[in-house]
Amino acid sequence: MKPFPKSPFAGRLCRIKAGGGIEVVLERLSQQVGRPVLMEPIEDTKWHGFWLRSKTSLVGGDSPDTDGLYSYPFLVRSANERYILVSRESALVDLILERTGVGGHVDSPRVQVDRAARDLVFPDIEQQRIVAGRKYTIGAIWGAVEGYARAFRNVSFFGDDLAEAELFRYALEQITVTRIGLRDPVVDKELLSISSTGSLDFQYRGANHLVAIDTLTTYMRKNGYIEWRVGKIWTPDTNPSPTSPSGENQGT
Repeated sequence: MKPFPKSPFAGRLCRIKAGGGIEVVLERLSQQVGRPVLMEPIEDTKWHGFWLRSKTSLVGGDSPDTDGLYSYPFLVRSANERYILVSRESALVDLILERTGVGGHVDSPRVQVDRAARDLVFPDIEQQRIVAGRKYTIGAIWGAVEGYARAFRNVSFFGDDLAEAELFRYALEQITVTRIGLRDPVVDKELLSISSTGSLDFQYRGANHLVAIDTLTTYMRKNGYIEWRVGKIWTPDTNPSPTSPSGENQGT
């Protein structure tokens, strides 16, 4: 399989409730483009990927390959009906879901990014915030500001470790976080950015990065930050994830 570019990917954390899940999407894509669209494993990870090749451009500003076809990479992480599905642009993810007829059978979780941010910045034990080697740091925050009408509605912060900035800690008490960028302090790299509606993006850096994203989503799940709708109720996904044949937890 053609290697995936180490470049930005964006998409969503979602649940495909249509029977067959992502396999139905691939089957219908294959029928539409007139050639097999095959999902193959990414070595040393629990992720898969596929290339969608089209005779026409699916997004603006792209160029065809030398054979005249347009190529679009997709990365997939699955756990039962739940998926992380990303591509070069989030619009491509929405496009293939709609064009294959499963768009109406897809939902996304509610992600408690505001609570996640506060737990990292104001932990129950202060040493958990300042001790070297803590699990995750905050590299970016987007938030909504209340009480100022249209004069001041949104704010964003960027840095290597926002929790260490007194100005940010003060500001966090005045905003509602709508998106958070989480970093691995060991390698000093951002892992991903995720919103309260389950949209996410990351700068793909290879297999180790995908494994690290699995660890992060497992952390978020176990702490109740990811909630799926059950009927009219949002329920934290804190139960153990389904396991692979090797017995390892799946991250989504």
